Amino acid sequence: MQAAFSYTTGPVYTTEYYRNYAKQLEEMGANSICIKDMAGLLKPYEAYELVRTLKESVKIPIQLHTHYTSGLASMTLMKAVEAGSMSSTPRCPRWRWEPPSRPQSPWSPHLPEPSTIPVSTLPSWMC
Repeated sequence: MQAAFSYTTGPVYTTEYYRNYAKQLEEMGANSICIKDMAGLLKPYEAYELVRTLKESVKIPIQLHTHYTSGLASMTLMKAVEAGSMSSTPRCPRWRWEPPSRPQSPWSPHLPEPSTIPVSTLPSWMC
């Protein structure tokens, strides 16, 4: 059975915290662990450090699932794979890809529109 945990940030959510949690999941019988980065908060080098630490701490496969919310998913996945993630999945709609939303402010109408990237230009593994 695959176990999963949601990645988030904050003072208590350190690499050590996730390492201990992964050990508990393995001890409870998980045969793999999926890191769920549902908000796209995980940055590339943090992903590398997290996956590397988990790989050193447990014997079961590690998977990463992330979203393009922040626009970092492809680089985050690349670093996770470099660190030993067995499989990684970005969440990107097959029919389109849009860059992250820009913050709304009173000046928003005066800012240029963000460009879109046609999905046909993205590698197939990204979508």
